[in-house]
Amino acid sequence: MKKIVCMCGKKIRVYEKTLGKNGKCPRCNRVITISANIWKNSPEVHEINDYSVIREISRGHIGIVYEVIDKEEKRFAIKIAYSRDENEMLEREYNLLKDISHKNIVCYHKIAKYKERLFVVMDFIDGKSLQDILLGLPGQLPVIICLQIAQTLAKTLGYLHAKKIIHCNIKPSNVLFTSNYDLVVINFSIAHTANSDLLIPTEFGSSPRYSAPEQRLHRKVQPQNDIYSIGCVLFELLTGESVVQDEDLLKSQHIFYSSPHAINASIPQEINTICRKAIHQDQEKRYSSTTPLVYDIESYIGNSCDPLSLQLQKFFNEFTFEEPIQSLNPQVTVENEFAHFRILQYFHRDHYGVVYKALDTHNNKIITLKVLLNADDTKNKEFRDTFHEIKKQRHPHIAKITSYGVSPQKYYSTEYLWGQPLTKLIGTTKYRKLAKIFYKIATTLHFMHETTVHGGLHPQSILITDDLSPKIIDFGLSSFYSPQRFLQDSMLCYTSPQLLEEQVVTQHDDIYAFGAILYHLLTKRPPFEGEDSTVMRQIRTTAAVPLCQINPDIPNELEYICLKCLHKNPEERYATAELVALDLQKFMENKPLYNEPQRKIPIARVGVAALFLLLTVILAVNHWRNAQKINTLQQQLTANIYEKAHTLYQQKKWQQAQILAKKIADIDNGKYKSAAQHIMQKSHMNQQLQWRIPHNFQQIKFSLKGNVLGAMKGEECFIIDSQTGTILQRHTFAKQILHITFAVNDEVIIFLADNTCQIWNYKNKNIYKKTRNFPRILDCEGKILAYAKEQQLCLFDLHNWKEIVCWDTTSSHLKMSPHGKYIAFNDKNHVEIWNVAEQVQLYSDNNSTCLALSNQLFALYNKEYVSLYNLETQEQLQHIYINDLVAAKISPDSKHLMLITRNTIKVYNITCRLVEYQFANAKECAYHPTKNAWVAVGKDCSYIHHEYSLTLTTEKIALTKSTPTNTIREFHPHMKFYEKAPQKNLAIAIEHNIAFLWNTIENKVLFSVPIFVDDIHIEKCGWLSETQFVMETHTKNICVNLHEIQKHKKQ
Repeated sequence: MKKIVCMCGKKIRVYEKTLGKNGKCPRCNRVITISANIWKNSPEVHEINDYSVIREISRGHIGIVYEVIDKEEKRFAIKIAYSRDENEMLEREYNLLKDISHKNIVCYHKIAKYKERLFVVMDFIDGKSLQDILLGLPGQLPVIICLQIAQTLAKTLGYLHAKKIIHCNIKPSNVLFTSNYDLVVINFSIAHTANSDLLIPTEFGSSPRYSAPEQRLHRKVQPQNDIYSIGCVLFELLTGESVVQDEDLLKSQHIFYSSPHAINASIPQEINTICRKAIHQDQEKRYSSTTPLVYDIESYIGNSCDPLSLQLQKFFNEFTFEEPIQSLNPQVTVENEFAHFRILQYFHRDHYGVVYKALDTHNNKIITLKVLLNADDTKNKEFRDTFHEIKKQRHPHIAKITSYGVSPQKYYSTEYLWGQPLTKLIGTTKYRKLAKIFYKIATTLHFMHETTVHGGLHPQSILITDDLSPKIIDFGLSSFYSPQRFLQDSMLCYTSPQLLEEQVVTQHDDIYAFGAILYHLLTKRPPFEGEDSTVMRQIRTTAAVPLCQINPDIPNELEYICLKCLHKNPEERYATAELVALDLQKFMENKPLYNEPQRKIPIARVGVAALFLLLTVILAVNHWRNAQKINTLQQQLTANIYEKAHTLYQQKKWQQAQILAKKIADIDNGKYKSAAQHIMQKSHMNQQLQWRIPHNFQQIKFSLKGNVLGAMKGEECFIIDSQTGTILQRHTFAKQILHITFAVNDEVIIFLADNTCQIWNYKNKNIYKKTRNFPRILDCEGKILAYAKEQQLCLFDLHNWKEIVCWDTTSSHLKMSPHGKYIAFNDKNHVEIWNVAEQVQLYSDNNSTCLALSNQLFALYNKEYVSLYNLETQEQLQHIYINDLVAAKISPDSKHLMLITRNTIKVYNITCRLVEYQFANAKECAYHPTKNAWVAVGKDCSYIHHEYSLTLTTEKIALTKSTPTNTIREFHPHMKFYEKAPQKNLAIAIEHNIAFLWNTIENKVLFSVPIFVDDIHIEKCGWLSETQFVMETHTKNICVNLHEIQKHKKQ
């Protein structure tokens, strides 16, 4: 006798003799079936404090997980420790996860004690694990879904890594999918904080197949451990195999890792690169964080894909299993064991054997099994040798062999492919798409003919996957049969005349079968039909009916290819499958076929053809005249728009000029296109241009107050008004100038090439020399000068004119924060950041270089990625991928990061990108000390001064109130969603030129913010604070304040 618990909480006694029978709960009258599974999984305990136990879900290394209900009949999951010895580990797990709130992470509610054993209460996830889903599939998931699963895992773990939590146990069994196909990560039994020692050995919790090498060696826990596990999961999703097959190899520190592309050649090279980088054995060569991994995946799949849950829902709605039917082969029956396979379903029978769906009990995977009938028993060694060689070969359109053998009779198994037989395309009128499929089949046959001959090609031996990619599932069988082969009537019509005469199988027989299959698909009937004797006679003596007599719409080229393959004489057929592929390629490219004979045109058709040609010429002439008129009018319209845009540009009406120029660039491909693009770029920059100076300066510095700008070029020094760009003073020195900076009284301190220092008071034009020499100047920020001398690096206070501190170092590359409060040393890929006054090291990294440093932030560069960190907490704020980086600057208020590349200048704030400027060959820039402005030197030898502050332009914002009953998905199904507002139940969604504010709790649109300007679309949205968000367009950025919105709504 055992006890089970109903959903209402009532305990019911059940007995083994009631197995398989139905009963009713005496409290709620629910019908309960007492299955063997319920009997087996009945729990050891039935109550845990206020919770009634329904069933046992699983067992881990520290406790048991139960499904329970509380007094309000709400379902939860409880993990209870085995004994008091595991209480500490369970409490540590709860403390790590108690404050975590994420839709893709199981929620931990509370921790309590039951008879000296701790237990935690979690959300109950009603769904299946990724492992269960993969075991139930006949093949692999589509590539896009595999990438989206890895992307969701990376984003979820990236959230945890930001909280300094490392999961350490990512594997398919710890990834659940709810009934709505939402992904949830579970089982944090061995989770650790970042950089901590591994407290729990992985062999007690995680699978070694998914554990990073450094984790198996019990080194400090790093985010790269989880990235390796994500790569292993992605590898298995793509290939159906583990990264490392032999567990003995896991004990070695040097493991050879295969690649997805080596196992399945149809996997794109970009995905192969992503997966290889994620599972790299060297931790330093792996992805440094989840951000670049997510970026690489998003770069491949784009933004137009449906969400993962919707993709999975569509996939499983279309996925069905066929019911098993009785086998036609008396030697192997359904539900019998054959070798190490369990037969699940009969598929079909051909010349050589019977094909089944089966379960490989060695690895618990679904495969396709082919059992050969009447094969020559004397060729067992030849059979093994042949399939050993075939198994080594990889081709994207040939099913991968998983095993083969000769006992109890010859067989081989292949990967189970999810697709439809080629016969599903019978009667298609999409001839070029069909030609593309048969082109792939022909190239595959050519590949096969280098080592073997198929000898039994028919439509059932070719599957078509979702992306219309063919897969050949039989090969290499003809040499293992005696001449007296069994010919099944359903396959007879694809057999060549030479096979009927029991001749040796050659590649010409495969080409004949190829043509017969193509004939069948084009005409909806095989080349020959009737009784077996009739079909055999027709194959030997009768030519196939021309395809155009059956369907005149069939292209002549396809008819020629098909009939040439079906020629009775092998010498008249295509010599190789490669020639068939070449003719199909010519057809797809609308080019003449190779050696296509000249066709005779019947005399009766000549008059019709001439009349048709005459009508065609007349229509073409009229069409050409109309096109000329339309083209002339379009050119005139384009010219008028260009003149108007050019006039607006000269009048410095930048925004209107840019809008008109964009219209020209979109509709014109002629002489106005490049000119319009030039106006667009210049207008975009000039909208925020304050002044320009035609000088190619080498260095620029703002004064301490920002009222003037110092610049130098060779031996000349300039003083420029920062408001107007007017050159106030200039002076030529005797030596080349190396550095310039400003003193407290706006005097300019000049450092010359002869190591001397001079002070220039540009107001009274006095110049006087300083007695101290500086041997090798490295950098100058405000009043602090850095220079090198005798294996030392020294800092010098220019205002008090005294040396502050010296370091014993040979590093000559450094960055200083304003006024020298902090300093960063760069030596190759090693960086150290120090507090100058306290002589304390704040940060160290062996894989990066410091690009910029302020009093609150610092920016590091590592392998085309720029990372922005908080100097005090060392928390990563931004991770940006960028090419051709020249320099970086952080604004004095530490709110913005500027990245300078060869052709652009990008300005970021901590949460989102603000603006991007097209700027050719920028090489030097400087921030204004008090304003949101900067100066840069570009290719055209000019200085450009920009204002990049955001303001709310209320005159261009209209407010509308949507119907509360309309959810945002019902109202706009194609919107792009962005992150929620900080600490608020709000989110932004955008579509074209409208931004919507969405209440995520009530699931409704609160209001919309459209921009009423032609051809302007919102590109991105991001939150600046709890009450402000920014809308980024290609011309400007608009900041929206929620308090201002409330005022407008009241008005």
